[in-house]
Amino acid sequence: MTLSLIFTIPVIAYSNADFSLKYQDFFKMADAVLAKADDYVQFKRTVDRLLGQRFSLGFYVNRIEKLLSPYANDAEKIKKLSEKAILQNNPELLKGYLDQKVDSKDIINVALQVVQIAIGVASL
Repeated sequence: MTLSLIFTIPVIAYSNADFSLKYQDFFKMADAVLAKADDYVQFKRTVDRLLGQRFSLGFYVNRIEKLLSPYANDAEKIKKLSEKAILQNNPELLKGYLDQKVDSKDIINVALQVVQIAIGVASL
């Protein structure tokens, strides 16, 4: 599984155990946190909400922003270029900016792959 695909899958932390503070970062990274004590309806609502988000433009733009935030400091520019690249089916609109601002070619490639996945989802 590629990193870009992992970046586009909603994650639910699902547990019945109480964890120490050293695991708190894991729970913060999850899109949702559910306890096994939660009823089925709550679980289903959460899954439905996350799946609905996965088919929205904002989901992918947020993922790209999160990915790039350590490397490029202009979140608003990244957001606008990501939206434009997805809506116009043109990852090059984001690539030009990233080539100037981000040193890591791997991170640039992952961001552009997320754009490609978003374009593919939008075409469904």
